[in-house]
Amino acid sequence: MRTRHWLLPIVSILIFSGCTSIQCGANKGQFLEQYERFIQEAKEAATRVTESPWDLYDERLEVYLLDCYENFKTEMSWSDRATVMIKALRYYYWRHGSHMVHQLKNEENVMSAYILHEVKSIRAESGEDMEEILDDEWNEITNVFLEDLGNLRRQLLESIEQD
Repeated sequence: MRTRHWLLPIVSILIFSGCTSIQCGANKGQFLEQYERFIQEAKEAATRVTESPWDLYDERLEVYLLDCYENFKTEMSWSDRATVMIKALRYYYWRHGSHMVHQLKNEENVMSAYILHEVKSIRAESGEDMEEILDDEWNEITNVFLEDLGNLRRQLLESIEQD
């Protein structure tokens, strides 16, 4: 009977740690690979996702950043950390479009506050390098935004011509 009392906590811990390692990966490299796959999945879904499924992606992003990234952050170089945060900014663009900056400034949103805090922290650590990275990333986001606008214009013209 006594063996059963200590068996349940041990099994629970093993199950919980197994779930965490599946989500986060067992090490920094696995986390970065899984996070990259998640970001690619979100990018592909951005063209077809309605409001409701975004909530599921938001929950996953929260786990990746608040749990996994936080767990492996001390093992990462500033470049690795910058890459994670830049991908989070891309996600925010796909998720919020032209409202991205407004959403990031929303201090009541835990994820937004966390991302901005991390970006500022990385920038303070890296100096000018982060500005260059963000400039390059901003150019890419701008190009994607302009492409999206072009596609929207094309779709609008097609629907007008059909009527």
